[in-house]
Amino acid sequence: MEEKVSDLSKDYKTICTAVPEFSQFSLQEFSTVRMLISSRIFGITVKGVKTDALVPLADMLNHKRPQQTAWEFSDKRDGFIIETKENIERGDQVYDSYGKKCNSRFLLNYGFYNENNDANEVPLVVRLDPDDILYDAKLKIVGYNESKKIRVSEDLTEKNMHHFFSLLRFSEFTGDPMKLYNYQFQQSAAKKSDEDDDENSYQGTNIPPISIDNEKRVLKRISDLSIDQLKKYPTTYEEDLKILETKSKEMTFNQRNCVLMRSGEKKVKIK
Repeated sequence: MEEKVSDLSKDYKTICTAVPEFSQFSLQEFSTVRMLISSRIFGITVKGVKTDALVPLADMLNHKRPQQTAWEFSDKRDGFIIETKENIERGDQVYDSYGKKCNSRFLLNYGFYNENNDANEVPLVVRLDPDDILYDAKLKIVGYNESKKIRVSEDLTEKNMHHFFSLLRFSEFTGDPMKLYNYQFQQSAAKKSDEDDDENSYQGTNIPPISIDNEKRVLKRISDLSIDQLKKYPTTYEEDLKILETKSKEMTFNQRNCVLMRSGEKKVKIK
């Protein structure tokens, strides 16, 4: 939430700098309208031009995965079209898919929590060790950014998990630093050949398994990061389940969602 508030504040200041008369609206007013619109907007293409649109009624559909319907702007019919991908009985609810997202995004951007979400994530920060004899060389390779926050999920096929393991292999590496520079060179070449893929990899971390010993250190680091993260919560996973079981009726809608979200983060396991 703090990151979201910070981002909204930065956007507001940027707009006010470019358009001074915009400052007649307060940051609170801007934030309210910005969140209302961002939670309702559709990204569409009209006559080959990418744009955004607010579509009344279509934005009222509830979320469901797997995808039940598909939407687009039809140039031929000159309108926003939602088409079903399966049979829907008369009187049944029609769903839209908001995509595969962590509950933290659902809660912040849309105001709801998906209790059966298979896409939950937990943010972990990977830092280079200042006592590492290769610290200076590694720091130079990653552009002097000694830490990186990665949103970890259970799905090892996701890009964020590829980045996470690559970054840990980089951090735990103890061999010839030239090997790391070679990885950086290979990565730079890959980016030049695929400039449209902005998420190709993080600088200096597009690294496959290096050795059995390195992978063992990676797994030990994951365990340590997970334990440290769990210590930051005021309650355990078991305590959260107890709260939800015994105090749900006493909590507000938002309070219950927050407990559900933090328990969902604790439940994430790297299989």
